[in-house]
Amino acid sequence: HGTVGSWWEGEGAVDTAMSAASAEEPIGSKAHLQAVWTSFYEQTQAKALHPKHRLSIRPWTASHFERLPHVARRRQEVQAQQRARREIDSFVAFIHKVRALHGSEVRAWRRDVG
Repeated sequence: HGTVGSWWEGEGAVDTAMSAASAEEPIGSKAHLQAVWTSFYEQTQAKALHPKHRLSIRPWTASHFERLPHVARRRQEVQAQQRARREIDSFVAFIHKVRALHGSEVRAWRRDVG
């Protein structure tokens, strides 16, 4: 069957993860292992497998992957982007409401604040 990673639908996910991580850190170091597991987790998530698929990440191991520094940082970045998008949407909805009620922001300010 070829390489160690050939079991993963012919794409060599483990080999790819190992080669990507080996260029950055010495083999066996904590950073190297984190890079390997992060790469493996990202590749597995990119497949979008059903949770019950035999190659999907198991629920009892998912928390270990999600605590990896790179994975946690990406999750925080996504949450920050979503939060910023909600803030923008809320502000736009507020401005639309003010304009519908008062015609313009300046007129609303003068009527209600002044």
